[in-house]
Amino acid sequence: MVAERRRSRQVVGMEEISRVLVEGGPTTEVLDRALGLLSERFGYQHVSIYMADDGLLQMGAQRGYEHPIATFDGSAGVIGRAMRTHRLQFVPDVSQDPDYISVFGAVGSEICAPLMIDGGFIGILNVESADRLDRIDRDLVASLADRIATVVALGRDRQALAEREATFRSLHEFTRSISGTLEVDRL
Repeated sequence: MVAERRRSRQVVGMEEISRVLVEGGPTTEVLDRALGLLSERFGYQHVSIYMADDGLLQMGAQRGYEHPIATFDGSAGVIGRAMRTHRLQFVPDVSQDPDYISVFGAVGSEICAPLMIDGGFIGILNVESADRLDRIDRDLVASLADRIATVVALGRDRQALAEREATFRSLHEFTRSISGTLEVDRL
């Protein structure tokens, strides 16, 4: 019964986070708001989203870190391993993982989920907790990573379409101006 209640709270929390992401798009403010909900609803003390940018991960948003790491190059840490392998990293006990790098001393577990779209790596959702994280947490973080990746991809597609629209609008205005006169000097 306890597990069912937990699962029910997770579904409600996930839907709330999904609504925030879909309604707001992939802006820094929306990602921060989604992480706030993730932290509040599920009790995760340290959460962060990093976005891929020219071979590096850049901080997109975070909650709970006093001095977060701004960029990762993928060469070290659990986040680096997830970045290199593009596979979810579930570390129930960080003291047993040789790749774990401590940023906050009280962390006991970590889940690091890559954000993937059509086989392309676009970022990382990372959750660290003093409490032991379990398979239910792992599955929740993996699902949220999929949703975040989808929203980011849709946002990028919208931006690309808006840029194409602006180009075509400019081209249309240019051709209309050109075809509106036959004066060589004015052309």
